[in-house]
Amino acid sequence: VAMGGRRAADYDSASESGIGYGGALAQAGATGAVTGCVFVGNTAQGPRDGSGGGGALFHDGGALRVDESCFTNNTALGGEGSLGGPSLAWGGSALGGAAMNQSGSLEIRNSAIVGNHARGGPVGSFMLTPARSGPGDGGGIENRGELSMVNCTIAENDARAGDAGGFPS
Repeated sequence: VAMGGRRAADYDSASESGIGYGGALAQAGATGAVTGCVFVGNTAQGPRDGSGGGGALFHDGGALRVDESCFTNNTALGGEGSLGGPSLAWGGSALGGAAMNQSGSLEIRNSAIVGNHARGGPVGSFMLTPARSGPGDGGGIENRGELSMVNCTIAENDARAGDAGGFPS
């Protein structure tokens, strides 16, 4: 993938199964570069019982370099827990408000990651035991691979668990 001088705004990667990933861009198993791009207001929405990863960017394998780019007001949302789902009424995880590096090498240089959000999925409308809200991990970045950051601003990102039975966790 090669991307330069673009604005990716208000995209939504809702999924019906598994994981909703990469609100604006998803890259898997390849080499790529993103230069001079603005990612604003994108959302990766998990399905019921599922995870949302990389509000703007999802990377899984290979190598990706991001340079001179800005990630702001992007959101990863875990799906709502549902009756009879794979985890009963457990909300889905939210992983990386701006970006999720599932595996491989992600290098970010001369970039800003500001004001992004990871919100775990709520328990749902069921009062079952066991039940739990989904976690929110990595308000800015969730990293499970190799991550290198040089000359970057990271500020005002936040992550939180979903609501539990109508009460914030």
